Amino acid sequence: MISWFNSAGNFALSKKVFDFLGNTVIKVIFVALVDLILLKKFVFLRIDKDPFRSSRRMAVGPDGKKYNLPVSYKVGITYLLGDDAEVYAAYFSSNVHRLLWLSETADLGKKYIGNNSSWTIPIPGRMGEAASERFAIDASFGSNMKWSDYSEICIQAARGWHLLGDADKSAHYYSLLADAACALGSSWPYRGDVSYAEWVEESFSELIDYYNDRKDSVKAAEYEKKRRQFHDNLSKAKARGEELISRQHGSNVGNIYASENEAEDTPVEPEQPVEKEENTGFEFPRFIYDENENPWELMSSGTDNATYYCQKTDEWADFYSSDFEYGSPSGFHRR
Repeated sequence: MISWFNSAGNFALSKKVFDFLGNTVIKVIFVALVDLILLKKFVFLRIDKDPFRSSRRMAVGPDGKKYNLPVSYKVGITYLLGDDAEVYAAYFSSNVHRLLWLSETADLGKKYIGNNSSWTIPIPGRMGEAASERFAIDASFGSNMKWSDYSEICIQAARGWHLLGDADKSAHYYSLLADAACALGSSWPYRGDVSYAEWVEESFSELIDYYNDRKDSVKAAEYEKKRRQFHDNLSKAKARGEELISRQHGSNVGNIYASENEAEDTPVEPEQPVEKEENTGFEFPRFIYDENENPWELMSSGTDNATYYCQKTDEWADFYSSDFEYGSPSGFHRR
């Protein structure tokens, strides 16, 4: 059809063009070009998009060499912490290259968060015993960020710059984590595989030491205050988590008994497990005092355990109801 239109209706010329295109050599060339286009589309395109090969974002490392950077927070997380992170690790040209990726990803995450503090915790609708042990593992921001990812990126970047002897950059990434922890508020992951709270505690300690070394008492005091707020938020999250787990367990007990009742068609009384919790009658005291007369305040409590905090020594301690069997835990007393 193309040959006919190009020949302006001259069928004799059109036949010559058609015969030329039907030539074996021309067909081979045509098939080769199509294969090349498909190969580029499905293979070369992936190579072109390989962030370790080329990038529009470049930076000069502390060693004076130029390195490419991730084009987005999502790309950074994928290649640094994704399922294939161990495989991708071999593609970084050096530890400095990976550190620059960590740093850029943390900065991109900070821009994504901005000043918004709308972190949320996914709460499963129904939990069994195994699920409750991993209750509220993570907090998320929007649909693209998880607290576990962001906190790990920040702490790795901060520690990396610390090892290279750049205290200023190390403090910068510690501050990203500490400030994000304050924005997270009481929406803390209650339980998880990694102690994310320890990373935040490390960040506060390093920042306080950093500003004290530079005689900046104002910033040091600011992070002291933020650390106290962080401890308070963490305590509230623990109390809320314990309450929700306890409530969910009660719901599950009822559901289990109801299922058995339907299957066997016999009446089953679920009150006994509930009575066991309600008949304890024990309440943890609001204050207990150590041997130096420092007050320890009750911050949260469950049916069998409680968390106390001493503001003077900035220490935390967990006790069980059995510790109060003879009045107070060993080394403490009441007034």
